Amino acid sequence: MRKTSLEDVLIVSLARGARGLVRRLSPASALRLGRAFGRLAWTLSKRRRIAVRNLRSVYADQMTDAELERIALRSFENLGMNMIELLRFPEMDARYLHEHVTVRGRDHLEASLRQGRGVILLTAHFGNWELLNTVSSLFGYKMVALARKQKHPRADAFLNGLRETKGNKIVYKGYGVREILRTPAGRGIVGIPSDQDGGRGGVFVRFFDRLSSTPAGVATFALRTGRRSIRCSVSGGS
Repeated sequence: MRKTSLEDVLIVSLARGARGLVRRLSPASALRLGRAFGRLAWTLSKRRRIAVRNLRSVYADQMTDAELERIALRSFENLGMNMIELLRFPEMDARYLHEHVTVRGRDHLEASLRQGRGVILLTAHFGNWELLNTVSSLFGYKMVALARKQKHPRADAFLNGLRETKGNKIVYKGYGVREILRTPAGRGIVGIPSDQDGGRGGVFVRFFDRLSSTPAGVATFALRTGRRSIRCSVSGGS
């Protein structure tokens, strides 16, 4: 069992305090708070230089540094809104979906489910990827989503509690295909984010004129289970 550290306790205490605040706010006010938090992170974080450098490697001949910094700032603002929206998952309902969430490709999803073989939803850490699990639950779909275990156990449990608030299940990366398919949700939809470094075991493809190691897990899972991998996007209030 992993030990609970003081840092872990502080993270969970701050997260619970933030949740206690944002649950009382309207969705619009909560998102404004998230945007402000993102701007603060932009000011304090060294990662803003990484963001601008990555953008410059792609758009240096098309945009000025000022334009690239504005894009990177908006990205930080969006991440701040994502965090606030995640904290408000227990308050989300069908009305919230109708007013703030757009789903594209749902017809492909339902057509695949009717075939009875299950579906793989491939996503990336783009926009608010966490919405996928909650939105699928509110639409009545059974789904299991793969996630990476966080280093702080109490914070990890708090995060997964928010993710599973509507009834779908989170399993950690590293589970075998057989274990996933044993879960009721795993026989319906499996959601997999697959845009992080695949390491030495990944498939190297050219991405923005660079070789990038891409995880092969989604393709392997689809081949071993006979499932279809479809495109379906979810965009929220952020």
